[in-house]
Parts: sequence; C-alpha cells; structure tokens
Amino acid sequence: MKNQQLVSICIPNYNNAKFVGDAINSALNQTYANIEVIVVDNNSSDNSWEVISAFKDPRLICYKNDRNIGMYPNFMMAASKADGEFIKFICADDWIDEHYVEKSLVHFANNEVAMATSSQIKICNGEKVGIRNIPKNKSHVAVPSVVFNYFLYNMNPIGNPTRVIVRMDVFRKMNGFRETIKYCNDYDLWMRISKFYKVAFIKEHLSFERKHDTQHTISYNASGEDIKYALKTWSDNFISLNKKEKMTILTNAFFPFYYTSFVYGKKTGDRSRLDNVRSHISDFIPLNNFNLILSAKAWMLYSLEKIKYIIIKLLK
Repeated sequence: MKNQQLVSICIPNYNNAKFVGDAINSALNQTYANIEVIVVDNNSSDNSWEVISAFKDPRLICYKNDRNIGMYPNFMMAASKADGEFIKFICADDWIDEHYVEKSLVHFANNEVAMATSSQIKICNGEKVGIRNIPKNKSHVAVPSVVFNYFLYNMNPIGNPTRVIVRMDVFRKMNGFRETIKYCNDYDLWMRISKFYKVAFIKEHLSFERKHDTQHTISYNASGEDIKYALKTWSDNFISLNKKEKMTILTNAFFPFYYTSFVYGKKTGDRSRLDNVRSHISDFIPLNNFNLILSAKAWMLYSLEKIKYIIIKLLK
C-alpha cells in the first residue's frame, strides 16, 4: 500500500454543540498525518457553528447548509466534499482513538479489502457502559459469504459509521448511502459492499460511541419503522432467502427493536412504537394477531432464549 494516502474524515453535524468539538479534536489529533477533516453542519439551531468555526487548522474544512437536508443526505454532502482515497465518518457525538486511521489502514494492504471496522466502547456520562465487539472477537479478514453469515446471526456486524472506514472508490461505486430509504442507511451500505468485497475486522477498540438522551437515532427510531427498513435491506440485497434464513433474520432483527420499543412503551406509556414494530414484522413474515399477543406477553414472562424458541416455533 502507498504510504500516506489521503484519508477524508467526515463529520456531519446537527445540534451537537456539546459534543462536536470532541469529534473534531479526535480527527485532528490522529497519529496518521495525511488527513483532511470535513465538517458539514446541517443548519443547526444550537451554537454548533460557533463551536465548529472556532477551530483553526489548515486540514479542517467547514460548511454550513442553508437548510436542514436530512441526516443521511448530510452524510452524502460531506462525502461530496472529500478528496481522499479512503473515507471515514465520525458521528458528531462520537469520537475516535488517536491511532484509528494508522491502525485501520494497515488492513488495506490486502487490496481485496474494501472496508474495515473495529470494536467500539460505549460511553455514558463519562463511564464505560459496554463494548460493541467484532464477530469472533479477533482481528481477521472475512470474504463475502462469511460476512453474509455474520449479518445473518449478528444483525449488524459492521456497526455504526464511527466504527467504519471504506475505500473511496468502492464508496462511490456503491453510490454511498441510499437517500431514498429513511432508516438503516449505513446497514444497507455495509450490506451492499460486503456482497462483493472482503471486510477487515479489527479487535482493538478504536472508536467511542456516546450514549445520551438527545441522540438523534432515538428520535429517528421512535416510529418503529427502523425494523421495516432493516428488513427491507435484506429483501433488496438477498432476494433468494430461504425460510430458515428469514426466520433467523426475524429472530435476530426482531428482538432488539421489539425490546427497545417495549421498554420505550413501558417508560413513556406510548405503545404506538411497539404497535408499529409488530405491524412491520407482520409485513415481512405474516403472523396472526394471536401470535403477536403471545410474543408480547412472552417479553414480560420469559428470558431472551425462551422468547427466541417461542418465535421460531411460531414460524414453522
């Protein structure tokens, strides 16, 4: 691999004035020298632009949209400004380790690797609250057929954009994030890339996800439609799924969304999200009302493994 290829670090921002400075600092403080950092503010209503424009660094390029164009269109706006041979996104409320770029690029010495992802630490109020591990929990390169199984059994083994770096030519060949879908755009892109290219999985914790009450994904997911679009990506990309594979997807995709919706409903008294999730699951694999009620009650009564067993039985 050529030394010091240009890496474009893109930070799309909307109303993250409290956190975007940390994201920018983590990008600028990389041990890898040849970077450009592109921040695109999506017409924030807080003082984000004041925070962003206070940075003075020749590697930093800042833009502000004159209107809010939406979450992933703003990701693509940042990408359109990038000139690097690799593209790396940081969600504005997250940050990356100072060695992220240096340690990630090593894995692209294999020219067949189009994308790399690493383990990630979850932080809430300054405390470590969890880890997003890679499949097999050891560094390795996986071929498309293996990555398919990772998706099948791990829901999203690639992770959120802050974990991922991609060859720019592949990103452009795949037309980046699809703006025609409303949710799960990153999940969709990772799936499309991994159908044709190898993926490097890095065990080291090279990025940090900040968990907080104002995360934009919370409001994006509140409708329950996220499950609809997650499952739609499977229908779009793998049209020949057999019954067992569909059942596996439903089991692995259904419960995280269902559980989150269930907790949300219990906490707020608003059951609309849970009802939407049930509806979208029914669209993918029909379940009668009795089975839906049974699965809802199971959440209150049984462990996760027991619930999986119940759902699998229902789908036979």
